[in-house]
Amino acid sequence: DHVLLLTVHHIISDGWSTGVLLAELAGWYGSFAADEAAAWRAPDLPVQYADFAVWQRRLLEGGRLEAELGYWQERLAGAPPAFELPPDHLRPPMPSYQGAVERFQVPAPVARALRSIGRSRGATLHMTLLAGFKALLVRATGEDDVVVAGSTAGRIRRELEDLIGFFVNPLVLRTDLSGDPAFVEVLDRIRRTALEAYQHQDAPFDKVVERIAPRRDLSRSPLAQIAFELQEHVPAPPPLGGLVSVTDVGGPSGAEYGAVDGEGLAARLDVELFVVESSRGALDGSMVYAAELYDRATMAGLTRSYSSLLQAVAVEPTLRLSQLPAPSRAASGAGA
Repeated sequence: DHVLLLTVHHIISDGWSTGVLLAELAGWYGSFAADEAAAWRAPDLPVQYADFAVWQRRLLEGGRLEAELGYWQERLAGAPPAFELPPDHLRPPMPSYQGAVERFQVPAPVARALRSIGRSRGATLHMTLLAGFKALLVRATGEDDVVVAGSTAGRIRRELEDLIGFFVNPLVLRTDLSGDPAFVEVLDRIRRTALEAYQHQDAPFDKVVERIAPRRDLSRSPLAQIAFELQEHVPAPPPLGGLVSVTDVGGPSGAEYGAVDGEGLAARLDVELFVVESSRGALDGSMVYAAELYDRATMAGLTRSYSSLLQAVAVEPTLRLSQLPAPSRAASGAGA
């Protein structure tokens, strides 16, 4: 029995890069295992990550960066200093980053209905699921100025697809959900929020933080404490001949925070919701949360409420926010 564990710092590699690396590892491993070291070759790379870094710096010259930062400064003006779910426990002065995860699944028929609703409004599945998540947060917090972090893959050119590097850039998605809108209107607002953010995705997140200059609070992440990510059609890790299994613990489903034995989970933010499309058409969800802030029962209730809300809007997308299933009392936290 043997185990190969490869640990790569996030500053040089993102989730997409993990797939590239595993595919190349499988190719080389197969060749060497068959004693045919020259039988496989990695794809030729027209550019390297250093080329991308130079290109990105040049892209933001000549006032472009200032224009991008100006957009985010205006977009986030007056945003709540901390949009968060009411915690079960007092927030410590410094986070321990100790995390836990609650997993759930959205059945394939519900996922199909959500895709159909999204297409009818010119929205992606990501936007539709994010609309459901933000609707849930309104119901759970009573606040309608909703701030949730997202991200972009950053690989906007074909030449970047086979590179290993860090291209992801976080985005702060702020949406006004006041007025008790119907879910389809919530989706329309989310769509506008997302499309605007994508148009201004080139501003590095650290530069956005510098420009906004939020009051520093070491107990919280700047600008956003809650995040949402959807990964569509995640390919299975490539097989390595003669080995029982290959596990990618760098994927987007929340597993990347755990050790091989599933323990030692880390939470970067208060709450991060990861959704992955399965090969069966269902949606696999993972709610990663700060264990020092929330009890397991609270987050289990929140995932059940999210699933119920998605099922409700899949049947009747014109329901208003006030008509959507509310999180159970356990899912609302103690508000400490």
